[in-house]
Amino acid sequence: MGPLTGPGCWAAGETVVYVSPSIEYCAHPRYAEPWNNPNNNGKYHQLVFQCRVNPKCLNSDNTRPETLLRDKNVQIDKKLSNKELEWVIRPPSQDIQYITDDIICYGLMLRTTDGHPEQLPSSHWWKS
Repeated sequence: MGPLTGPGCWAAGETVVYVSPSIEYCAHPRYAEPWNNPNNNGKYHQLVFQCRVNPKCLNSDNTRPETLLRDKNVQIDKKLSNKELEWVIRPPSQDIQYITDDIICYGLMLRTTDGHPEQLPSSHWWKS
């Protein structure tokens, strides 16, 4: 089973899957809510799926700018433009609930920190 499609702000009523080439963007609490484990010395954790996306799916129509910043002058990821941080992947048909050919989830990225992840230097943009 592939990623489940759903509605979104760029979807115009269609069901889609949102992915991003930036782990920094995916780590925002809107997408990867940090949780605290009080039984594990108070450490915080975040979880993000690592996916491969068929490059044939990507084009100027479905590569979108970020939608989280208030201050549009802040650079989220040093390696990528803010204009290409949200990829909107549509299924071949709106009758299809899971995308199985164009997106493959193959890993879990787990971040564990002693303090809340918003305190990390890479999270500077969360408050912008």
